[in-house]
Amino acid sequence: MLYHLIKKDFILVKKYLLMLIGMPALIPLYVGSRPIGNAALIGFMWSAVYTLSMTMQYIFLKESQSPKALALLCASPYPRWLLVAAKYSLFPILHLISCLFFLVESLAIPGLATLPVQAYASVLFANSLFFSFFMPLQYKLGFEQVKLLLMLMIIAATWLFPLFLKVSAGIRWNPLTDIPAWASSIALTAASFAVLTASALVSIRIFVRKDLT
Repeated sequence: MLYHLIKKDFILVKKYLLMLIGMPALIPLYVGSRPIGNAALIGFMWSAVYTLSMTMQYIFLKESQSPKALALLCASPYPRWLLVAAKYSLFPILHLISCLFFLVESLAIPGLATLPVQAYASVLFANSLFFSFFMPLQYKLGFEQVKLLLMLMIIAATWLFPLFLKVSAGIRWNPLTDIPAWASSIALTAASFAVLTASALVSIRIFVRKDLT
């Protein structure tokens, strides 16, 4: 049943599929060509954030336009917690799509720097924090009240992340430098899914109590 709900969400955004594919493909190319430090990492971060946030926004927009359809889904054999789980399942899928696009481009296009596995895991963790904060708010307040806040969060993330990289570059001590890359990548990935699980439980609790009539 989870597969069918995930498929339903992708069908909702099929009209914007070309744009959603274009973001993870074009953003790293644009940012990677800029004369800035850590251009590859910043480009990948932006593409992952925009792909995730815009996809989720389109899905919630479509659901807000058809509230009766959502109520019928909850009245069908699909329990409410499964609808929430389907939304959270989109996160690793969309992140993997962004990773694959960037990996292919970095290997095929000269001048676009490659990223270590640890960088992919770090972006996964950063995005999981963003996503885990956004989703409970979405279920609690609804699409109309959260859409402006989401745009402000995206703008803040795109500006603060390069600043964070600049500040962290001047810090000599880094706890991850003493840990093998594979170990830190596993730890960051595990932490990401732990944060997502906690957020999903909160979202499920909110959505189960929500009146859809």
